[in-house]
Amino acid sequence: MAADLFSRGWAEAWRDEINGSAAFRDLGADWHGSLALVVAGDDGPAHRRGVFVDLRGGRCEKARPATARDLERAGFVVAALPETWRDLFAGRADLLFSIVLGRFRLERGSLAELKPHVAAARALLAAAGRVETSYPAVRS
Repeated sequence: MAADLFSRGWAEAWRDEINGSAAFRDLGADWHGSLALVVAGDDGPAHRRGVFVDLRGGRCEKARPATARDLERAGFVVAALPETWRDLFAGRADLLFSIVLGRFRLERGSLAELKPHVAAARALLAAAGRVETSYPAVRS
């Protein structure tokens, strides 16, 4: 059954996919930090839907729906519309190019800080693509 995007069930399934990924284990071996993915356009910081992960040496130590405190402390915070997350997780978009093109907003962290982790980030996103996901309806 599909989990709602960035819900607790989704976060736990993503953690399991990350920890089962040989690619992330290898490519993320030097990544020691946190990342939050959020839905752009949600109503205010207290109501933002997002997911927070704590990454340590090629493993995901924590994964949960992001709290306001998580969003303040995460090393990287990336925001996008639900349909953009769908494209990214399906492999139809690339994170770095999409940030440069403005499809994603890097709210915390910088491209220079993200650059050493690009291959690991791609492995994280591939893991997210393996989570059966229910996306919210697009608002008109």
